Amino acid sequence: MAAYDQKELEQWKNGLLGKQAGSSNKKILLIVVVAVVVVIAYLYLSK
Repeated sequence: MAAYDQKELEQWKNGLLGKQAGSSNKKILLIVVVAVVVVIAYLYLSK
């Protein structure tokens, strides 16, 4: 499950970076970090 989420997150991140390459990488990075934290927290709490 976690590996699947990770792969989907990678694809989503790559799509986002492809769409807005160079415009606001810091904001995108922040969004990605927050998304990863949310996914990890969700998986941790759902145990």
